[in-house]
Amino acid sequence: MVARLFGFFPFWGALVLGAAGSLGAVLSAQPPLGPRAAEEGRPVPDGLGVPASLSAADTFGNPVELPRPEPAVRRVLERGNVRFVFYDGDRQPRLFPGKTELDLKFKYHARTEWEVPASRGVRILVIRPDYDRIDWILDHQIELPASLVSADFFADALVQHELDHVRISADPRIERLFRDRVRKNIQEIRIPWESDQPPLKSIVQQHVDRAIVAEFKQVLQFLQIRYRELDRVTKHGLSRLPGGFLEDAPDLERASSSR
Repeated sequence: MVARLFGFFPFWGALVLGAAGSLGAVLSAQPPLGPRAAEEGRPVPDGLGVPASLSAADTFGNPVELPRPEPAVRRVLERGNVRFVFYDGDRQPRLFPGKTELDLKFKYHARTEWEVPASRGVRILVIRPDYDRIDWILDHQIELPASLVSADFFADALVQHELDHVRISADPRIERLFRDRVRKNIQEIRIPWESDQPPLKSIVQQHVDRAIVAEFKQVLQFLQIRYRELDRVTKHGLSRLPGGFLEDAPDLERASSSR
């Protein structure tokens, strides 16, 4: 005899996995002190024409003007939703003058079917999500000494190194990779079910959330590995970036095996 319960839940899932999130998904890249950061007597210029979409401020929240970036750099800034924060390197000396933080979030909407088939007294909760949308949201904050601000700001080696970190995590292939893994690997979730009652909507969503978080952790781990690889091959920005490094296709399995 086979007994079957069946249900359908449409729901939103919103998982904030960032600086304030439960998983603490914050990546930090901090190059060592370089010669540019040791320069003195470079005042912050005024009126260099910062684009309206580019956010820059000092540690007190006062706006800082930056030069207009080249189109390729501007695309990186916009795609990575980059905010620059500048500090006084003389009053606030740091071992690592540059710091990039990545804050990741994602939201999804799924129409989810579930059933509890039972055969020979064994019940299994079977959940089948159908994803309408998966939103990948990322923000970057780059902290730098104010002495770097000049008309050649975006040509500075330290600034370029921090932007290479952004290029890694803001690569649209990473977003596609996450979506593809969720849609491919979470088509069906099977959970032992001992109750005679149908599952609550919150229980079903909890299991879907857990499965997506597991995929998120895999992608996050890949980004952490790539951040470390970038710092290693460039000696934290002191050496030239090898050709093709940023063009390599994301490969979670290869990155995990090379840890």
